[in-house]
Amino acid sequence: MSQLQDEIILFAPDDAHEAPRQSAGGAWDILVVDDDEAVHAVTRMVLQHLVFDGRSIRLDHAGSAAGAEEKLRRNTYALVLLDVVMETDNAGLELVRCIRDLPALAETRIVLCTGHPGQAPEERIMMDYDIDDYRDKSGLTSQRLKTAVFAALRSHQRLCENRDQRLELARSRNRLQALMGALPSAIVGISAGGHIILWNPAAERLSGLPEGEVTGRDFAQPLEQLSVDAALLHRVMQDGETYTRLRERVTLPQGTTIVRDLHIHPVPQAGGAVVRLDDVSVRDRMENLMVQSEKMLSLGSMAAGMAHELNNPLGAVLQGVDTVRRRLDGALPANVRAAHETGLTLAALGRYMEQRRILYFLDGIEHAGRRAAVIVRDMLDFSRQSGEKQPADVHRLIAAALELAEKSYDLHDAWDFRNVQVERCFASSLPQIPCAAQEIEQVLLNLFHNAAQAMTPAVMQNRTPRLCIRTAALETGVCIEVEDNGPGIPEDISKRVFDPFFTTKPPGKGTGLGLSVSFHIVVDRHGGEFHMISPESGGACFRILLPYTAGRGAGAQQQAC
Repeated sequence: MSQLQDEIILFAPDDAHEAPRQSAGGAWDILVVDDDEAVHAVTRMVLQHLVFDGRSIRLDHAGSAAGAEEKLRRNTYALVLLDVVMETDNAGLELVRCIRDLPALAETRIVLCTGHPGQAPEERIMMDYDIDDYRDKSGLTSQRLKTAVFAALRSHQRLCENRDQRLELARSRNRLQALMGALPSAIVGISAGGHIILWNPAAERLSGLPEGEVTGRDFAQPLEQLSVDAALLHRVMQDGETYTRLRERVTLPQGTTIVRDLHIHPVPQAGGAVVRLDDVSVRDRMENLMVQSEKMLSLGSMAAGMAHELNNPLGAVLQGVDTVRRRLDGALPANVRAAHETGLTLAALGRYMEQRRILYFLDGIEHAGRRAAVIVRDMLDFSRQSGEKQPADVHRLIAAALELAEKSYDLHDAWDFRNVQVERCFASSLPQIPCAAQEIEQVLLNLFHNAAQAMTPAVMQNRTPRLCIRTAALETGVCIEVEDNGPGIPEDISKRVFDPFFTTKPPGKGTGLGLSVSFHIVVDRHGGEFHMISPESGGACFRILLPYTAGRGAGAQQQAC
């Protein structure tokens, strides 16, 4: 029996036959690698009933470095008890490097046991190889072996705990990043030292700066891209009071104007702050649109009453004109009798009225009165938004929309639809189409207004503003084209003209909903097509296709009028 066997047996405990209680954590897996079978037997005898932290020991054995490597590639072990000299003088040392190259064994501890310390000096081995302990077999007793195993298992346990904590921290970080990425708000975290530690995707989109470029940097310049004042942030961090500013209209350095809600929250425990920016531009437009819609609804409700009130005096005016004409008619006996009684002749009265153009003025009063009545009627018809589809004459719809447009002007922006030369290039005959007449009039009126607003005198520079309206009967439906000779629409903007809330008009001049609503009416409500075209001659052209049936139109294939 070898000296190692003698010493291990000598120090073996008297109660080694008692089986210890094992915790629910499972056994500690230990691989014994040695080319001496006696070492395996004695190690098994000493460690088989060993318990550490309520868990027993489970031994596995390999008689060579090659055999051990095969096991290590298939299994994980808490500890490897490793001989140095086996099939080669450095077989154990080479296996150490192999173990450390396997990521799955990063927490595996290694205790090197050698019977040839001269071939593997302890100081050099501990410096050059990543092992946890070095033991000379000649001085290894059972207690020293247990001590080495306890120390190695404790180290393995701490490493596993650290690994699990790192993994949980990584999972928490990933969850936080996923949460931050899902938020529509721009979130910026500032450390106590004034450096950026959080910059979520919404902040990237709003600022144009990727997270990698700003993390760790001083917050002043990156926050400038979000139009957040550095002095304000310093004051919040010093005072420890939350700052909130709602519905703030700002222009970012990139030139984009947005409406935002700004919140700056101090973090007293860490000494930093969190900045939250919410782009509420769409919400702000929606709220303004709702207010405007409420106004329009109120106006629609008032229209019926106003029409009644206006029609009564208009009716009196028109009836009065008709009565005056009848009282001047020489063919009526009552008029002749009244003139004779007053010493007048109707012929002389007629010459007087002709000379003073009184009848001309009566004609003017009647024309103006009837025109006012038509305006009231048209506004009432347009305000009655009926979704019911009935067969309609496209040319009548165009004429009705033009009649409404002719009453439109804006003194401030110096445009007047009456100054636009309208060309009607109509098909000789068109079949009727099923549609909601008021909705199609709304689409056409919006196109007419947009064209007139684009062709202001300042833009046209002495050119005559022209609007060409074309119609044609196609195989699948009726085509309507509205083309102007204005400045046109740039290509980068033309791709967005149908987007909700997109407008090139100054704030307060447009909601960005006109073409979007028109697209919805034509495509979604009527199953038609709506395209924007840029003619080679300049200007802008919008093409509408309304199908003969309630189904879809011609699909993606565009057809010219």
